[in-house]
Amino acid sequence: MSLCLTCAHATVIEGSTESERLIVCRMIADSAGGAASIMRFAVRRCSEYSQRDAPQRHDLEDIAWRINLDRRTQQIGFLSPLEWRRRRRLPVDDEES
Repeated sequence: MSLCLTCAHATVIEGSTESERLIVCRMIADSAGGAASIMRFAVRRCSEYSQRDAPQRHDLEDIAWRINLDRRTQQIGFLSPLEWRRRRRLPVDDEES
């Protein structure tokens, strides 16, 4: 089984039989200047692999609570993602506020 079948960068098109399968890699296409890259073999290992159903790092960072040190009071505590963005004057999504 090809690693591409579970990769977030792949577009997989299947026909009625297993031999009727077309896999296009968007990661290779982006680095090749936009030309579509059709995978002609089952990929075992890929340095650009990103599991399709796993959360991405930026998604996890969006929901993560931050540990904060108040330098004036020397208190340590947790900040919600919303409070962390507000204290750093970062943009806040409308649905968060």
